[in-house]
Amino acid sequence: MRYSASEKFEIIELVEQSSLSIRRTLAPIGIPRSTFYDWYSHTRGRDRSSGGWQAKTAADLEQDP
Repeated sequence: MRYSASEKFEIIELVEQSSLSIRRTLAPIGIPRSTFYDWYSHTRGRDRSSGGWQAKTAADLEQDP
């Protein structure tokens, strides 16, 4: 199943606010920890409240080392 950017943000916030471990928080919704960490790493340093989840453009890909 593919999740929208807003759904990913909601799940990240759920995990961040949970008193449970990441594994125990993600288990009931069926999201692997590796998937969560991939999403989380893509939001690092971005403002999640203003839709900081942006697809990379061709120019962005050319700049990546």
